[in-house]
Amino acid sequence: MKPWNPRSSAVGAYISCDFRAAFDRAIAEGLLPSQPEGPKAYADFGTICHYELMTRMNLEFPDGKEAPTAEQYTAASMLFSDDPDRMVQRAKDVARFAEPHVPKPPEGATWLAETGYKLPDLSGHIDFISSDGSVIGDLKTTSRKPEHGKAKATHLWQLLCYAELAQSSGAEPKSAWILYVGSLKDWALRIDFDLTTPEMMTLRRHLRKYISYLRGPTLYDAAMPRPGHHCEGDFCPHRARCRDRFFPASGEATDAPAAPTVTFKANPFA
Repeated sequence: MKPWNPRSSAVGAYISCDFRAAFDRAIAEGLLPSQPEGPKAYADFGTICHYELMTRMNLEFPDGKEAPTAEQYTAASMLFSDDPDRMVQRAKDVARFAEPHVPKPPEGATWLAETGYKLPDLSGHIDFISSDGSVIGDLKTTSRKPEHGKAKATHLWQLLCYAELAQSSGAEPKSAWILYVGSLKDWALRIDFDLTTPEMMTLRRHLRKYISYLRGPTLYDAAMPRPGHHCEGDFCPHRARCRDRFFPASGEATDAPAAPTVTFKANPFA
């Protein structure tokens, strides 16, 4: 059996809860049966927006230009009362709105779209990478602006995974950006990163150690369930399993004692 190969887009979520990583690894290694995933409407709408933007910009797709699947169009249409025409028009509008916010590539270079990488310990598709390998970029469509103008932590880890992938192929990414675009085409925010700073290099060292941990012998013993807001916010596919395992179902209590009555003393400062 081949060793498990984590996806860059999931590593940030694993850092929030490595129990999620243990689930994914166990499924990949045949230790747990996989569960059919439900429709991923928001993610699929984002994929369609990516495709519309990159097509609009006439970018080169080194791995071949693949349109979103019919299933993705169907799932994304759920956000628009199952109206695919309305959904596609919104995706085109978002792409048109996003285009002027995409930075120009370095002089003499072009943007390459959806470039795929697969290493023994990591895989992923980089949304934008300059043809000289010096800049990488990521597009995020969302309904909410990032808090305080800072990138979401999971997105930063994903970006650093992309830097690791690009560097493994001989490129030397020195800078990166994340472009957040409102799904209502009403706002855009680009956040730029210098990948050469000591702080970024520190994060990348920690990232490499963490990926080794994910694929190492201690994950199943050390992974800790971390129920929290990220279960829903990061669209964990295992959240139902975790609920069933750790949270009791609601039910009627029988012969339950009456709730105590509490009497507060009068406020002496009133």
